[in-house]
Amino acid sequence: MRLEETYREAIKKIEDLLQGAGGIALGFHSVVDGLVERSTPVFRELVEKVNINVPSDPPLSISSREDFLKGFLYSFSEGKALQLMIDSQKVKEWIESIFGSGVKKLGGTSANMALALAYFGFRDVLVYIYPQVEDLSSLFPKLENLWTIDMDGNLSRPWKVNFGKGLDAIHWIFEFKEGESLKVGGVEVVCPRSNRYIASWNPVNSKLKVFETFKEVFPNLFRRYGKFIIAGFHIMRDEYPDGETVEERMEELSEFLKQLKQRGVKIHIELASIRRNRVRRALLETVMKHADSVGMNEMELFWIAGDMDVSDEKIKKGEAVAVEKAIQKLMERTGVGRVHFHTLGYYMLVKEGADGELLGLASAALAAAYLAHTGRRPHFKDLEKVLNLPVVKENLFRVEKDAVILPTKISPNPKRTVGLGDTISSIAFALSDIS
Repeated sequence: MRLEETYREAIKKIEDLLQGAGGIALGFHSVVDGLVERSTPVFRELVEKVNINVPSDPPLSISSREDFLKGFLYSFSEGKALQLMIDSQKVKEWIESIFGSGVKKLGGTSANMALALAYFGFRDVLVYIYPQVEDLSSLFPKLENLWTIDMDGNLSRPWKVNFGKGLDAIHWIFEFKEGESLKVGGVEVVCPRSNRYIASWNPVNSKLKVFETFKEVFPNLFRRYGKFIIAGFHIMRDEYPDGETVEERMEELSEFLKQLKQRGVKIHIELASIRRNRVRRALLETVMKHADSVGMNEMELFWIAGDMDVSDEKIKKGEAVAVEKAIQKLMERTGVGRVHFHTLGYYMLVKEGADGELLGLASAALAAAYLAHTGRRPHFKDLEKVLNLPVVKENLFRVEKDAVILPTKISPNPKRTVGLGDTISSIAFALSDIS
């Protein structure tokens, strides 16, 4: 099947695929995003006031004003998505004094994926919410295919749960556009690709702790929710003020996932921007062995490949041969049977029977293209509207039994970059293994 035929076939078959999809659940964090529009001019002024250079690597986290600016400069100069956690309350307050809270929107990997699936047309989507306070729950749209488990253990609507007020957490999103520029040390730096930099303050969820009621109730819903996507590891710390370590947190999470695996639930881990080395290694050695599937982009694969002593700059550039070698290494190391890689221009899926997921991948690609192009989450009936968008890496198209490379539709002038990876991975996984 040729590439354009694949996309047309996906549009033709998507409604049937959705009919075969069961319930899917998402954890473990939903957050308030503060979207800061036109942030580049403000960063331009901030950078001009300090003696700073573009770093070759971003900091591991944000403990100072310099870390905050270095993270932005790295993300901006590379055109790469980057998320860093804020460790210092003083720095958080400094950022807030400059940018305010931005435009408040619902965010976090769990929430982004839940909305992507619910708007797309999946019939039964459950999202984890903690803490269940009005500031967060009120941001959820009133969609009839969207559920949560409340603190009393009942299936409820996300927008209805309210066990208090106040939420000391915000994830600032600074979007930048291709072609924008600023001067660093007298040298002009031009952004090569539209993307975003995220600075996150989230002490309430930094342990990625599963609240007890959810832990008790959710495993008994395995017949209804046969797939579970987990993410949020990027907000974890190496060690916590009470002395607990990330390894101990991962062990507790592993025990919960074991229960789900014993009931036949398929588990997908979405890496996101896990910058702390110790957190990534704890994930690699502990939790990942319980996963059926893993999703990531080029930076996330580059970092975790380094944890496996595979250091290849070609991974960071998204070069397909280097990417596939790193994926094979990851699968050998962890036993994960499905790896879904996404970067600008193409997706790669490696698993036994990967060719059977081609139409699901194509559907996810069109959904992400629609979101980027319009700024709105698509329903499956919207996919045809982006068929005419260009493909820039058509020569990479490859369909084999155990590996697929799918060149993707690209929006020349994207209106949104936040949530694209979440849309890609969630829709593709939710449509996997559906005949």
